[in-house]
Amino acid sequence: MNILFVYSGPIIPELGGVERVTSVLTDFFILRGITVYYLSLEKCNETSRQFYLPNPLDIYSEENKLFFFQLLDKNKIDIIINQSGLSPKVSRFCYLCKSRDIKLISVVHSSLLAVIKNYSISYFEKYNKYHLSFLLPLTNLWIVKKCILFLYKIKYKNHYKELYRYSDKVVLLSKGYFPELSFFLPRMDFNKVIAIPNPVSFNSNHCTRSKEQEILYVGRIDFYQKKIDILLQIWKNIFNKYPDWKLTIVGGGKDLDTAIKMSEKMGLKRITFEDFQIPIEYYKRASILCMTSAFEGFPMVLPEAMNYKVIPIIFNSYSSAQDIIENEIDGFLIPPFDINKYQKKLQTLIENKDVRNKMSQRAYLKSIHFSIENIGNTWMDFINKIAK
Repeated sequence: MNILFVYSGPIIPELGGVERVTSVLTDFFILRGITVYYLSLEKCNETSRQFYLPNPLDIYSEENKLFFFQLLDKNKIDIIINQSGLSPKVSRFCYLCKSRDIKLISVVHSSLLAVIKNYSISYFEKYNKYHLSFLLPLTNLWIVKKCILFLYKIKYKNHYKELYRYSDKVVLLSKGYFPELSFFLPRMDFNKVIAIPNPVSFNSNHCTRSKEQEILYVGRIDFYQKKIDILLQIWKNIFNKYPDWKLTIVGGGKDLDTAIKMSEKMGLKRITFEDFQIPIEYYKRASILCMTSAFEGFPMVLPEAMNYKVIPIIFNSYSSAQDIIENEIDGFLIPPFDINKYQKKLQTLIENKDVRNKMSQRAYLKSIHFSIENIGNTWMDFINKIAK
């Protein structure tokens, strides 16, 4: 069997969650005799597996279509996995494969509605940039939120309608996202949709290394989705109280320089920015993982960190959060976006080593549910049925 993953960017695991999950699945598939290729828009180093459209500026150009069909024919592709299910542009290009006898699986790697449900927190920086943040409380009014959801539905309904129509199967990352898809497609057949969480590559060997007094953030640096500004504010509130603790920020992105300047302006101490890195060494030594995202799909960083006995604290702002964390057992789910409660739970972990030891072991045990063996075998059963 030959599989082609299609994604907007190159598949470089250090760049983000979609890239990493694609790489992990690729390794699993190859060990089972499947040949895997990648097709992306953004040009990087071409390999025997990674291909790029020749004209990224005009995705639907005849040059790109010819290249795509030649790639499918030459490599005898059986299944395309569209990793850009959120993107109308990339998804529409993938639909071209239906002129061939090729199956199409489209994966939606995020919540479909959390960005709107959490509108005021997601768009704070954009409104604040134009000194309009005073308007955001209005977006929490029932009637205003109803209008925003209605407009959002108008904007994206056709995209999800096409995605559902042309895909042989649509993959969501949690059953909790089924109602969000049905918001756009009230008459959809749930048999055409499946929930498969992201897998994690486990190499912790039970992580016997002693933990350090370190709080860790791993992910893209941006203020829109990841809300790194909230974490900086929390650290500002507590860093003087815990001089033996430090905060490490692992990740890059468009707001990295802004975040560094913000931390300097806030006078933060014992904070380091590490840019894009393979995070394993950080997982091995950190005690606590902090995420402050307004929305996610199924963040790999959570079970990855938990596998290394790092205790997660996150906002319960997207459906898959409860799939990963059992509140106050193997991590903390904080009501969105209660900064005071988030800070108190973080301080509880910092101040109580016994609590950390107990929760870290439970975090490790939970992470096993998302092993590549478990999730990979689910994918294998799934694609074998699709191929038939």
